[in-house]
Amino acid sequence: MTVFHKISVFIIDDEQLVLEDVADELTASGFFDVTGRFTNLPAALQAVEKVGAPDFILCDIHMEGMDGLQVTTLFKDVCDFIVLMTGYPELSEKAFGAYPQGCVFKPVDIKDLMPLVKRFLTHHRNRQTEIVGGNLMAKGSKEGGIRPIPVDDITYIEALADYAKIVTASNGTRVVLATMKGLAAKLVLTGKFMRISNKHIIAYSKIRAIEDKSVYVEGSDRALKVTTMGERAFETFLKNVWAGEYKKELKDNQQRKKGGRDEASTE
Repeated sequence: MTVFHKISVFIIDDEQLVLEDVADELTASGFFDVTGRFTNLPAALQAVEKVGAPDFILCDIHMEGMDGLQVTTLFKDVCDFIVLMTGYPELSEKAFGAYPQGCVFKPVDIKDLMPLVKRFLTHHRNRQTEIVGGNLMAKGSKEGGIRPIPVDDITYIEALADYAKIVTASNGTRVVLATMKGLAAKLVLTGKFMRISNKHIIAYSKIRAIEDKSVYVEGSDRALKVTTMGERAFETFLKNVWAGEYKKELKDNQQRKKGGRDEASTE
């Protein structure tokens, strides 16, 4: 099996010794880059806000004061490959019912994880998106086939559990089988988009107003909030882009619209 990059993983377990043992096992395998070790779910969520979500989450089911099964709800919009671990065989059936990506028994053996690595690579490969000839090529959630979406027509993208909703200016809305992380990796590189939160990617050219850390895009009165995760990109945008051509263009458009209304009122 060929692995082109290590799989980033968060490990969540309330026992520090288990946490370290699992991290050492994953690191030694050569397949994983352990980017976060956490003894509780809130700490892992805060890390996602600051540095983004990993490719893979490995979480204990039974933690003091917490139900590890909650990870499937708390992280469903930011990570689509979650594996649960338990030292109680009777909980494994419950784990598979909550999130069927997988469940492993503690102590974790890398041999038990290898089938999950293969499944992850297949899963990841099937969800890849590409930009070809100015179009975002993404697999639709219903039709299954890959259809082009003009990049310049995209207004914003919103996370929807295992899917992403792409809102366009002239071609309606499409729900595609893709991760926000994968979409951001492609779109941000075009220099036309920024990810402002775990849930939203927006197009620079479709921004019509900014109020504090709320962004309003064309065709919608809804405020899209900038979270900790997107603050750096947002500040860079304000300094290098919004202060220049886009803000001037927006102001000119608003003046033209106002002028049209004034002319209409005098007739």
